[in-house]
Amino acid sequence: MRSPVAGCVAAVYFVDRPQMEHVAMNATGDAMRTDGSLAAVQLKDCETAVFERQAADAAALAGSRPHSKFARYVRMQVLSFKSDVVRGNIVYGVFDLTRMAIRARRNHTQRVELARQVATTPEPRAEVASGASSPVLSWSDGGE
Repeated sequence: MRSPVAGCVAAVYFVDRPQMEHVAMNATGDAMRTDGSLAAVQLKDCETAVFERQAADAAALAGSRPHSKFARYVRMQVLSFKSDVVRGNIVYGVFDLTRMAIRARRNHTQRVELARQVATTPEPRAEVASGASSPVLSWSDGGE
């Protein structure tokens, strides 16, 4: 398929801009690299009437809509449903819900296991040894 501007371009020029930086950052923080030149396109009168032909094709397509109100209603419902599925991306929604459920299950299992370990592990006690010039701490696990 031909480009809509085919036959409408007289020339393309690249203008150097020495003051232009060659590396920059976009809004998301990604690096952008450029040679610093600017593309200038010189247009001319189009050789072929591409735009007029496209307008005529669009008018012919617009005339082919269903005439029955019921057929138009069904068509509108089908297109609306299709739009909801594509734009709402139901497949990704199911994937995301499944992923959240798996993460919640894993986190719950890890919390239960951690609570079980804390409940079965004795707390260390600090004992101060007497008779020394400075206090000496010794740790015991409670199982003497």
